[in-house]
Amino acid sequence: MRNYRCSVIIFCLLILLNFVSCRETSTVTYGQDRTVILKVKDTSVKDFEIVDWKVGPYYKQEVSKGVRFTIQFPKLERTDVLKISELTNVDSWLVRISRSTIAGQDNLGFMYVPFVVPGTERMNNFRVRQLEKGIVQIFYSAASVSTRFERFKCPAFNHRKVIDEVVLEDVFAPDQQLTISPVREETMPYRVEEFSLVPNSINGGKSLIGEFQIEMAFYDSRTKTKKSNYIQLDKKIIVKNETNEIISGCEDFEPPPKPKEKGGAEQFDWNRKL
Repeated sequence: MRNYRCSVIIFCLLILLNFVSCRETSTVTYGQDRTVILKVKDTSVKDFEIVDWKVGPYYKQEVSKGVRFTIQFPKLERTDVLKISELTNVDSWLVRISRSTIAGQDNLGFMYVPFVVPGTERMNNFRVRQLEKGIVQIFYSAASVSTRFERFKCPAFNHRKVIDEVVLEDVFAPDQQLTISPVREETMPYRVEEFSLVPNSINGGKSLIGEFQIEMAFYDSRTKTKKSNYIQLDKKIIVKNETNEIISGCEDFEPPPKPKEKGGAEQFDWNRKL
């Protein structure tokens, strides 16, 4: 397995709040020695789409920016959210995205998402608002390096790809449970992207062909500790085919130098594998 730092992804989590819901609630069992077992219900990947990108000298031509889909997180009783946090110091979901190709499997990136709307976690249990859904975007490197690169009329890195086919395929996922236990604790050796309403990004790649799996676990963001096992969500995203388009007027395009700015420069490692 290659190191996730050399992998290919951007994913952006935009939080969607759902205050009134008829979803099935996941059940929680409390054991000894700070052990908590969550029987996961109604958690899925859904609502995927190909994200188009208008490019060219007049922004009339089109390639693909990447794919977008929604993760639905488990719904817990408000009292369980507070009790789990008090007993185990868990405050977030840890999301791991990996990709499988004929060359093997990569861990593409990690991020954490708080259980509840920031600012409501210290309120009484009638005011706690859970974060139920999030949007994940997996983009090509030409669109994910920075917002400046994303605004180029001609995509950098000679990106000319159009995604022709992407499907959402079922994964065999029988009754699954997350178990919080001291024996399952692990300090994360990788960078975990911090939750933000501004899209988080990890550098993408020149191809998105492959099968993308989404897993989740319990997480303590303050100590950067995974607190449980992972479970895989019930569906995976499969990008089956890409084609290359010709963008008229972009034949000899080179990214312009970045204008000097006050307060620091944009960070990008040009020696990093794309």
